[in-house]
Amino acid sequence: MSDTDTPRTGLGSGRAWTALPDQDKLLEWSLDPDGDFLQGPLDLICMRGRKAFLNLADEQLALLAVDDQLQAIYLDGGHVLDIGMRPDQIDPQGRIYFLDPGRIVDLRWTHG
Repeated sequence: MSDTDTPRTGLGSGRAWTALPDQDKLLEWSLDPDGDFLQGPLDLICMRGRKAFLNLADEQLALLAVDDQLQAIYLDGGHVLDIGMRPDQIDPQGRIYFLDPGRIVDLRWTHG
């Protein structure tokens, strides 16, 4: 299955997205190993007409949101995201949020 088989609306699994990278336009992104449980957002507007390669380690997730609506969930592994205005591309108005559920979240609770 390729990214053209997945509708632009509705949730999709990141494992269903594949593409051949265009090396001269490829940008690589991964989570900051010293970062928090939630990282981002990564605005895609500056990548219009380019491809982004998401490299997610085991259990890491990336969420694609457009207009505050969740469009896709990318699971661990590599994903090439083709960003542009064609129907088979990812909307450049989108944002990517990265989650690392394996990290400890430091929460403080108060009783009020």
